[in-house]
Amino acid sequence: MAKQGEIEYLARAGAEGTTHAEGKPFTDTGCGPLLADMSGILSFLPPPPARILDLGCGSGWTSVLLGRRGYEVVGQDIAPDLIALAQRNREAAGLANVSFVVGDYEGLAFADEFDAAVFYDSLHHAVEPQSAMAAPGGRCVPAASWSRSSPAMATRARRTRSPPWRPLA
Repeated sequence: MAKQGEIEYLARAGAEGTTHAEGKPFTDTGCGPLLADMSGILSFLPPPPARILDLGCGSGWTSVLLGRRGYEVVGQDIAPDLIALAQRNREAAGLANVSFVVGDYEGLAFADEFDAAVFYDSLHHAVEPQSAMAAPGGRCVPAASWSRSSPAMATRARRTRSPPWRPLA
């Protein structure tokens, strides 16, 4: 049942959290670091049009960014409502080279169909991180969000108990 919280994430986030997820990374107070993180991830990936598996993609913003770069992307998340949001984000971007699947990345049936797998700010949800990172025939790029893992962000979260988004005005 540990993963039930991930499945229910968007429902628990409420309207403000959903708006944040829908506009991410631009609605996030850590937008700059999030985009910088993606710059680093891109430097580890093979050149487009490589096939990328985006594991734990949430609202799909990373999948959409990779798709805009020219990659063929399959985004995966355990939460059906996040995948529905990701599909809306893909449609808004007009991308045919990005698709999404619902599933637990620790039990996906993919074998060698991808050139790289990306875990951006999602590997910490794995029960067995080592087995989750097995990327047969490709590269595995695990990365944590700098804005979430920084001491300043952790201190802010402890002091204010506020989420990492700002309301849209």
